[in-house]
Amino acid sequence: MLTGHRHFLMFAPASRRLTIRVLIVMIGLTVMATISSCTTRSNAITGMTASQATAQAEQFLIETHRADVQSVIENYQTRWLSLDAHKDPSIQAQLATGPYLESWGYARMGKTINDEPFWLITKSAVAKSLHILEYGPERFVAVARVIKLNDKIKPSGEFIESMPAYESCGVYVFIREEAVWKLATYFDMSVPQDIDRDWRDAPAWSKQLIGDLPRNMCDE
Repeated sequence: MLTGHRHFLMFAPASRRLTIRVLIVMIGLTVMATISSCTTRSNAITGMTASQATAQAEQFLIETHRADVQSVIENYQTRWLSLDAHKDPSIQAQLATGPYLESWGYARMGKTINDEPFWLITKSAVAKSLHILEYGPERFVAVARVIKLNDKIKPSGEFIESMPAYESCGVYVFIREEAVWKLATYFDMSVPQDIDRDWRDAPAWSKQLIGDLPRNMCDE
């Protein structure tokens, strides 16, 4: 028994049989073109380079978390060397944690902080550029270029001078402690020719927190 389009073609007039065959061929070509198009798009997606995928991921993080990350970094940079932090170093425990706080916090100096010839006081800090490399509920990693305005004053409070704007760039690792973002480590990449030396000399705990050093993000 003949079924389908072959049965229909056998009993159709010759002219109609030709027309139907043409239609069948056209439908087949359309289906093949659609499959080819889908395959091409699939190959384009799977052929995406690692750098393209990384760039897209970073763009998503910037669009989603920029305001939060920028605010955290600017808050840290503004308050870490503030006048209040010089007078009461315990304030720095609200901003940093772990070995970083122990190594760089003023609490380690005790009363000798008052014997310093001057204090460098941060008046303001603004993140000029920002890359977010990782963001999660308990940790984020970012590279930021920050411009700070500082004053020199004596421990007695006597004003000495205002300093030129200071620009730095580096990688920040923040972790969340009791719902507060605190700096776990920072690596300065402001001077390109010093990066290799400084990274080699960086403490192991800091390298472990950072992982692979995100190079070339301070060049812009």
